[in-house]
Amino acid sequence: MHYQPIATRHDRGVGFEALMRWQHPEAGMGAPRRFIPLAEQSELILELGAFALARGRERGNFLGSNRCSTGRPYVTVNLPQPVPRPGPRIDD
Repeated sequence: MHYQPIATRHDRGVGFEALMRWQHPEAGMGAPRRFIPLAEQSELILELGAFALARGRERGNFLGSNRCSTGRPYVTVNLPQPVPRPGPRIDD
């Protein structure tokens, strides 16, 4: 996870955006466009979303206390929408 600072138009830090990144041992930093589609196809995207939410919540206090100019920083996490699965539904 990488955390991009979010600032007001007056350059006052107010929070962070959690960004999923993948570090390949040989190719270096992988762009989301390269691994997110694969995660979506394999349904690992839901696990990545849960990881991002947990890590963002865990790291929010640390990042805020060390790099944010406001008293109540926040961390934004973009979560995937669950993909409907084929099969019977509860209300069927």
